[in-house]
Amino acid sequence: MSKEDAKKFFEKLRSDKSMQVKIKEGLEKLAKDSGFEATEEELTEELKRRWSCKKTPSRYPEAVVYSEPPGF
Repeated sequence: MSKEDAKKFFEKLRSDKSMQVKIKEGLEKLAKDSGFEATEEELTEELKRRWSCKKTPSRYPEAVVYSEPPGF
């Protein structure tokens, strides 16, 4: 996938409710298939909590912090 396609994907995800539903359902299925009993709502809350964290590049050089989670 090109960088432009990645950008377009997230732009579409922001406005396409059916894509957002697929991601949420897929997230819960992935968690359950991996042995975790978290619901979609619990996973979404945890993602929101993590994405709202402020991390400094010196402490977490590999971290990418989003201003808001797309579709969650």
